[in-house]
Amino acid sequence: MGKRIVLCTIAAHPRHKNKNVPWVGHPAPGDPATVSFTVKNTGKRAGTEIAQVYASLPDAAGEPPKRLVGWTRVELAPGEAKQVAVPVSRDRLTVYDEASDSWKLVPGNYVIRVGGSSQDLSLQQAVSF
Repeated sequence: MGKRIVLCTIAAHPRHKNKNVPWVGHPAPGDPATVSFTVKNTGKRAGTEIAQVYASLPDAAGEPPKRLVGWTRVELAPGEAKQVAVPVSRDRLTVYDEASDSWKLVPGNYVIRVGGSSQDLSLQQAVSF
């Protein structure tokens, strides 16, 4: 991957005053949940952001600390803000269980994180399944 060149400054904000990411619904098999937030260009130039959604699975899942589960491309004029909704499929949150030979959603607390890169995830919300 190349270095990220910033020509504009992008800020992500939840729809609410706290820094939590609104999580709409618990995903049932085949149905995505939606992560919603606002992306704003705080710079003086037009720009494009790839808004990324990551999930941290419960410790019992034995997975890496975060997993990319959704993203969308957002083009913004200077000073423009856009509401963004990223669908997250339940399948993106499952792990393979060898004992049952199937994919399973591990019960516990998940942390959904939003930002412009895996190193800049300024919004987060815990959800339980």
